[in-house]
Amino acid sequence: MKALFVLLLVARVAHADCPGNAIVTLEDGVIVNAEWPAQKRAITNATLETTYTDDGELAAHAEGSKPASAKLTIPADGVLWSDKLPSSLERIVAKARAGAKTVKLVSTSKDVPTEARVEAIDATDFTITVGTRTYDVVTDDQGCLLAATLAPYGVTFERRDLAPDAYPLEGAYTAPKGAPYTATDVKITAPQGHTLAGTLTRPRRGTRVPAVVLITGISKHERNEGNPPFTPFRDIADVLGRAGIAVLRVDDRGVGASTGDFDKATSFDEADDVRTELAWLKKQPGIDPKRVGVVGHSEGGLIALVVGATDPSLAAIGVLAGSGVP
Repeated sequence: MKALFVLLLVARVAHADCPGNAIVTLEDGVIVNAEWPAQKRAITNATLETTYTDDGELAAHAEGSKPASAKLTIPADGVLWSDKLPSSLERIVAKARAGAKTVKLVSTSKDVPTEARVEAIDATDFTITVGTRTYDVVTDDQGCLLAATLAPYGVTFERRDLAPDAYPLEGAYTAPKGAPYTATDVKITAPQGHTLAGTLTRPRRGTRVPAVVLITGISKHERNEGNPPFTPFRDIADVLGRAGIAVLRVDDRGVGASTGDFDKATSFDEADDVRTELAWLKKQPGIDPKRVGVVGHSEGGLIALVVGATDPSLAAIGVLAGSGVP
């Protein structure tokens, strides 16, 4: 009973008196997640907001979408665990300060191990092992997480002051706050009669900029090739946009805002769609038609080569995880 009282006291102090109102997750120094523990709220990849309660209620939503909710049962010797909630590490430390060597983990993901092992290096430094991942955690005397590293993944965590509007929830297809490029929703009519809907990101500076069309992989995909917070084509468009390259990414035919029948389309039909997108892109103001290429992922890499085999005007072909032989 005494240990439980100490545990609750430590957890309460950590939430109330910790320096900095947010815990941010950084990859290569760039914020990819921000959590405000006092608000019980986090934003991941600027596209997904997660809220939670102490008794295990979670809700997550992207801009313009309905929240997906879950109710988890958290035992007295367990904590709510999520990669989106780095305060999970702080809650594990609180239990370690009360004497726990292992802590049960409760998560919405079936891939998360059922427990974490925690080792106290000294009064403020801890090692937390979750499956194959090892977190090195530094706290203050009250148990507040100050910093942590997940070294093999190049991920760090820092407690700092961060106003909520400094890392806002953004639309999956809009340009990020302060981005040096614009994002415009477009619709392209294909010769076969269907409509291809997508997003064109274009650098704010430059009059004749290079551009690429992104090509999705096998199965049905909308233009980001994933749902928030996993939006690889949005991320690629962001990196290229900051490098001065325009990007057109498109919903597959019959997917998202595009019309047509995906189930009846072959890879060669998809190649025709890419040709339509390229022809449209080359005619857009500010685009240099002599510096237009394609970037394909998975089956999209194969389609990129199919298009390139008959289009010598392509300035570049990028293949990500495409097929090949030795």
